[in-house]
Formats: sequence, C-alpha cells, structure tokens
Amino acid sequence: MPAAAAQRILTQAACGRNLVQEKPENYATPPAPGRRRVFLAFVALALGAVAASGHAANFSLVVQTTRASTQASFAPLAAYLSRAVGEPIHVEVRRNSLAHWRALAAGERPALVLEDPHFADYRISRAGYRIAASLKGTQSFRIAVGGFLLLDPVDLAGRPVATLSPPALSTMQFLRFYADPVRIPRLVEAATYRDAAAQVFDARAVAAVLPATSLPDYPELSDAVALEELPEQALLVSPDVDETLFEGIVSALLSADAGSEDGRRVLEAMGVAGFSRSHAEAYEGISRLLKGTWGYREAAP
Repeated sequence: MPAAAAQRILTQAACGRNLVQEKPENYATPPAPGRRRVFLAFVALALGAVAASGHAANFSLVVQTTRASTQASFAPLAAYLSRAVGEPIHVEVRRNSLAHWRALAAGERPALVLEDPHFADYRISRAGYRIAASLKGTQSFRIAVGGFLLLDPVDLAGRPVATLSPPALSTMQFLRFYADPVRIPRLVEAATYRDAAAQVFDARAVAAVLPATSLPDYPELSDAVALEELPEQALLVSPDVDETLFEGIVSALLSADAGSEDGRRVLEAMGVAGFSRSHAEAYEGISRLLKGTWGYREAAP
C-alpha cells in the first residue's frame, strides 16, 4: 500500500472519521465482529506501510567539518551514496565541534558520519561503528606566531592564542602541551582558521593554531611548532547498517576517483583528492584527546 494512502487512513481513524460512506444520524446498527476484525487488520497493514516508508527518512549522513563548507558541499556525496544503498540520504553539516561532540556523547546513531579522527575513534570503540573509508592523506597543525621567536609551547602560558573552540582536533592537540592547568595559554576562540590568523594580525593573539596546509596563505606568520600528524577524516557506518549495504558504500567511496562524472562531482564539491581504504587500528587511541571533556566515558574493557 502506498505510504501516503496508509497515512490518510490512519489520520482518518485517529480523528474518528468513517472509512466508508457516512450514514444518516439515526443509523445505529453496530458493526459486525467480522467487519471489525477486517478493519483492525487493515489498520495494522497501514501502520506497517508507514513504518516501512520511515526507514529511508532515517538514513542520514552527518558531516563534522572545520572547513569552510556548506550543505551544498556534501549534497553530491549524499546523492552518490544514495545510489549505492538504494535509499534517499539526508545530509547534516556541523561546523561546530562542541555541538557535534555533545550529540556523539549523548549516543546519537546516524547511519553514516564523516568526522575527525578523535571523534571517529570514540565512535568506533564505544558504539561499534565501522570505517568505510578515510579521506586520502593525513592532517597536521602548526603553532604559528607573529613578531617573536617561540622555542617551546610552554612559553605561551598566560598569553592569548587563537584557536577553534574545543573540542576541535587542532585545539585538543595543542592543549596536550600543557599538563599543568595553572600554566596554560589564554585561548581566544576563533570561528574559522582564517579568523584565527586574523586575530594574530590584529594583535588580539600572539599565536594561532592553524592547519599546516594553510601556512603558505600567511607568509607574515612563522611556523614555530609542529603538532603530531594524524589520519584524515573517516567516513563511518553504523553497525545497524547491514553488511551488503556496507560493502556497497565502501565500493562507491573507493571508486569515486576512478573517472566517473558522479565521482568527480563529489570530490570537487568537497575539495578532496579521494577516499582510501582504512581500518580502526589507524585511529586507535586518538579519542584520548577528548579525555576530561564533558560527556567523555572510557571504552568498555
């Protein structure tokens, strides 16, 4: 039964409207027991049709990103994966790392999620998600300064440093330099990495934590300290998605750079080179960056 028709039947039933032609007001003959059983069976079928139609609406792709990306940047990816799984996919883009972390810590379970490695490891080890693929390459960050020589990150204690809001990956890596909670920099929160660099130029901060790939855009800043290199973002699949669909997603992602027009459109919109096969071991332990953050819990032994 079409879901729309089933929904109309349920709405009519909930409102007390007859499903057959209305009778005059003095019509009082009660329905026969057999007809009542048929009606209830019909409503049960309608409920089943509505439930089935709701499956597609729940097939979602959550994207956590610190790039200057919009919903349109990932719409081609959602359409591409939709063809692979045979279901429409709704995409939600989150540029706020704290909002993403709160949803993750609260136990959200999207079908698909593209996120930074500390979030990915947390989701794999706590919720049983599987890695379909990762973005090609690695990512690393630098402490960039303007106008002075920085030999040791500890020398920034008490001084303003522009960073994205915790628990962004770059910020959580940066804070690992400071074991003493009394001797830490004063974080000046920035909405984007470009904003973080601008705060150094405007003398609101003495340093900024920036992606290594962005430093050529800011020749006025000195590359002072390198942070540990980490894997790129991973695209994870919920354990609720069956193995056949999982393998279809893996195949689609790995072939995105094989020359098809659809694949090219996906990569151009995202601004990435492609996807590569990856495994949970490459991300193991990175979630420790989140330790001490509100909502954090240890993985089950």
